Parts: sequence; structure tokens; C-alpha cells
Amino acid sequence: APERKVGNTQYFQGDACQLSDLLKQKFPQRSVRGSRGAEFWDDSRVVACVGNTIGIIPEDLRPRVYDEMAELAGNDGVLVMVY
Repeated sequence: APERKVGNTQYFQGDACQLSDLLKQKFPQRSVRGSRGAEFWDDSRVVACVGNTIGIIPEDLRPRVYDEMAELAGNDGVLVMVY
């Protein structure tokens, strides 16, 4: 098995209804010295929601969360939902 790059893993807490805005703050869309933000946006993205996470989001907010996840995945990305 390939060695895991745990140092490259980042976790953020925020409002799922503002997912794209949160990640635009964390990963600049233009190259910034010392930042890997542009690479995040230039690459294909996998957006996943696992476990019962969607189930605990209020039902009236779920469509908005789905839209945010799809926007974040982009045209070349993948959205994974596991229940």
C-alpha cells in the first residue's frame, strides 16, 4: 500500500450551506506565495459525505447543501454520498 501523506490532510469546520465560500477562503483561487490554493481549484475534486451526516442536516437545508457540494466538485469532479 502506498505511504499515506497525513501531513497533507486538512480539516475545516463551517456551515455546509456555505461550503464553496469556506473553501475559497482557505484555498485562494490565484497563486499566492506559500499557498497551494490554486492547485486545489485547478485539479479534479472529490466531495464526499459519509455516514449519517446528511441525515442530521435539517431536511429544508439539504437541497442547498447538495447544491454547494455539486458546485465544489465542479464539472470534472465527483460527488460521493454514502448512507
